Amino acid sequence: MMKEEYAVANELAINMENTEGPHDDEDLFAYLFNEDEYSSTSRSNQQLEGPKIPKIPRMLRDLDKNKGCFDPRVVSIGPYHHGETQLQEGEKLKSKLVRLHCKTPSKIADLYKKVKDVANEAREFYDREGLQNIDDKAFTKMMFIDDCFILEFMTMCLPPIGDQHEYHPKKMITNDIGNVKHDLLLLENQLPYIVLEALMKDKK
Repeated sequence: MMKEEYAVANELAINMENTEGPHDDEDLFAYLFNEDEYSSTSRSNQQLEGPKIPKIPRMLRDLDKNKGCFDPRVVSIGPYHHGETQLQEGEKLKSKLVRLHCKTPSKIADLYKKVKDVANEAREFYDREGLQNIDDKAFTKMMFIDDCFILEFMTMCLPPIGDQHEYHPKKMITNDIGNVKHDLLLLENQLPYIVLEALMKDKK
């Protein structure tokens, strides 16, 4: 019995050695990936990894229990929900806070240039499908408004320092504050950090 088992194992080992397949590192790569897959630009690292700010998969969004879970209530940040009818009042709120943040026309021009310098890189963070109807100029403007809005909103939410009066009740109602905080945490409602950083450097 032992001799028969040994003979079978030995035959199996011989067959495995003769089987076509990788025998060294180069053979391994050639075996797993053909040359076309290596050279194809459609198989870039970025596409394999997906966008850094992705969209919610349709299979999750379409579940009845998830209805409305992924959508902003007050403000859109970034391109995915930009321009939606139910968020138009939020655009007015954003404009109001942008004016507070920038203060003067010259400051607007200075901050806009900082955002414009990183806009092309920021565009790469998003799913291409979500950018189809937004050209570079419109994208840069959107990044600028959303960036200034977020930074001013964060300032409003800071507790008062010393004799400083509480800031936010003069500019926003409490319900809006809660809804904006909710919206800023949504996956599809995010801004690339490089855009925020471009204006935060101005504060240093």
